[in-house]
Amino acid sequence: MSFTLSPRDLKIISHTNPSRREHLIKALHPTSNALLGFMCFGWDSDDMGTLRMVNYEATLQARHLRMGATEKRYDNSLAGQHGEGWKNGALTCRRSPNYYNVRTESTGCSWLFNFNKWHEFSCVVSRIKKYRESTVSSEKLPYSPFKDVFHEIGAPLSKEQRDEHGSNVKLRKIRLQDWKKMMEVSLDLTPPAQQVKTPSGSVIFDAQQKGKIYLRSLLLPRSGGRGARFVYGYDLWEGKTDRERLCLEHPLEAEVCLKIWESAILRSQDEEERCGLVAKFIDLWRNADLPADINHPNAAKILHRDIVDYMWQELLRKAKENPERQLFYCSERDETESQRIISNYFAKKEPAVLHAKLWHLLTSHLTACRSPQEQQVHLFDLAAEVIPPNTTFAENMVRVIKSCLLMSISTENMEIVWVDVPELDITVHFYRDTEIARISQAWLSFTSAHEHSQCHCSQSLSPGQEILDQDQDIIFACDQAALDLYARILDTIGHDDESTLEFNRQKLDMHKAARMKVQSMPRGIKMEARPGAIEVSWTTNVPILELSHSLSRVAIILHREDTCSSKRETIFYKQVAQDSMSGSLEDEMEIHFDSKCDCPNGSVPLNATKIVFEGLDINKEYFPTVAIAENQSFVGICPRPKRPLPQAANISPTNERSEARSFRTPHTRISTASEENGRLNTPNSDPNTTPRKRSGAGMRSAQVNGQISDDISVETVGERLSNEDLALTGFPYYFHTYATTDASGDIFLSERMSHWDEIQEKATRSSKRARLEN
Repeated sequence: MSFTLSPRDLKIISHTNPSRREHLIKALHPTSNALLGFMCFGWDSDDMGTLRMVNYEATLQARHLRMGATEKRYDNSLAGQHGEGWKNGALTCRRSPNYYNVRTESTGCSWLFNFNKWHEFSCVVSRIKKYRESTVSSEKLPYSPFKDVFHEIGAPLSKEQRDEHGSNVKLRKIRLQDWKKMMEVSLDLTPPAQQVKTPSGSVIFDAQQKGKIYLRSLLLPRSGGRGARFVYGYDLWEGKTDRERLCLEHPLEAEVCLKIWESAILRSQDEEERCGLVAKFIDLWRNADLPADINHPNAAKILHRDIVDYMWQELLRKAKENPERQLFYCSERDETESQRIISNYFAKKEPAVLHAKLWHLLTSHLTACRSPQEQQVHLFDLAAEVIPPNTTFAENMVRVIKSCLLMSISTENMEIVWVDVPELDITVHFYRDTEIARISQAWLSFTSAHEHSQCHCSQSLSPGQEILDQDQDIIFACDQAALDLYARILDTIGHDDESTLEFNRQKLDMHKAARMKVQSMPRGIKMEARPGAIEVSWTTNVPILELSHSLSRVAIILHREDTCSSKRETIFYKQVAQDSMSGSLEDEMEIHFDSKCDCPNGSVPLNATKIVFEGLDINKEYFPTVAIAENQSFVGICPRPKRPLPQAANISPTNERSEARSFRTPHTRISTASEENGRLNTPNSDPNTTPRKRSGAGMRSAQVNGQISDDISVETVGERLSNEDLALTGFPYYFHTYATTDASGDIFLSERMSHWDEIQEKATRSSKRARLEN
């Protein structure tokens, strides 16, 4: 070695002169540009030539002919170190199939390699008797065999020489085609056009260098060892090879390659260049089978955190290239579940699966890199709590979810917190340690709640038509959205541990029970103030109720605000069996919402939609609780309390037909409505008046507060249900209307419904009984 320079510091200039059939490669000093050595290959018209090489101010000693003798053994900046390169190179050139003449001049001697008569490879050293200086190439580059080292390969000899088998062969020149292949062995001879140099080595982007590994500029024939595949070319400045110089030990190659990428990215001063390098580095990790460039078991420990941060920023930049469909990264290890969560819960996000090792690399250094499940928890942890808006849709969603959770002992202690999570589609997260479910406020909006939970309301809207959440006049009919949210809450509670296996088995039954109760819950409960009275109206799903609750009724209690304000939060209707005395109906139940009170109450058939409470205190505020008269049925949302109008107010009744029933408090006589208003006509002025008959069959008796009397009897017939209103045609009803009076003469009315078949059955029995008596 001469000039004590590292090969990577040399300035290499390569030039081909076709007219003179010469290829000259010079090695210059990095600062002074002084010529330190050169290689010259000249060829003739037959494309056969000779290679001459000069290394200035270098020497060879006789001891260097021994195998293992070298001056480079402890210099890791140089290739070789085995003390065999010069000797093995000469042997390869001299024997079959090359048969090149190999001669060296150094230290005033000529070194000629040949095979002796014993077929042994030998070197004949002869002293040059006269000092001289010679020149090489058309540029007349000088050298001295006494001060420099000169190698000549392929010079013709007129006399035949022995080969390794003892046969005489004629040594020949080097073919131009073979010379071009020799140049590919070293990057110094064919410098790449696109490469990034670092202290650890270079990464080469030239297509012709793809997958090739060089050690200190010399090609390793078996790049990648053990069949590993490289995407780019690399010139490694670290590492050792075996004696055959075939490859580095695995996984040393991958470790050095990772250091090269790390150094190239961190040392880059140009932002655009660095982004380009990071993008190419990430692409290596996107392959299904990781290439040998990066496939190291401890890559996360080798790479600096800044590199991982650059990678994550580039991934985020790519994720936002399409604002309409941004990418959300996840690991391939839980690909199916992650894709489901991203598609269902993250607005306008598209799953982008990353290799498991890349995901491990990112998550090992960055807390900002989270799985979809972890991102959900993170967003919910940071989400600000919100108060549900004062809209019909929001109020009903809150009430339905609260009722469903209180329905089961497994969820009755759960606390609901509504939060603003703008980055998520509608979803929920349950914290088991605190039993708190944080739910996105998107569920409280009709539009956003129906993006993933369609019901007949949303499907029936015309294109561009919307239901305004703030519209207080609409009736909440989005049972499917509420039930879908309830199902998602149950899904977040369920787990695979032993403590919740039983709960997982119960979820289906809980959801089915909730569906029945939600569908039967009265909606749109309103109050209309009248002189000394209040009319309560509501809406129910009549077809569903008559199929599943055919023997039930709608129970109503009109509470006073000053004494029963706590009843406003009543969730369930509780039924308590009445102790029947003297022939009362066995299945009659007391109207009861959580606790007894003396407020006015009543019950009406399922298809009734109104009830009027009269004789009220005009100085008191009232509010109703309405529910299906079955145990644990859901109570509808109470409207704001109202006062009855003063008695002097003259409010003319509407001519619209109604199903309202008129009730009075125990201290006021009943006031009946006209036939046009759909109310029962009862004698309230002349006690001897005979009840007026209505057309049809059936009998009405009166029952109020559990007392049954036949004092008043009105015959009527059950109306057939309208196909437009009730979606159930041809089903007749038979009503019993009962009336009774107390000591003050007040009259109370209520009804009980029977099927039309009962009329025919009773009529048949009466006919048979009459024939027997006769």
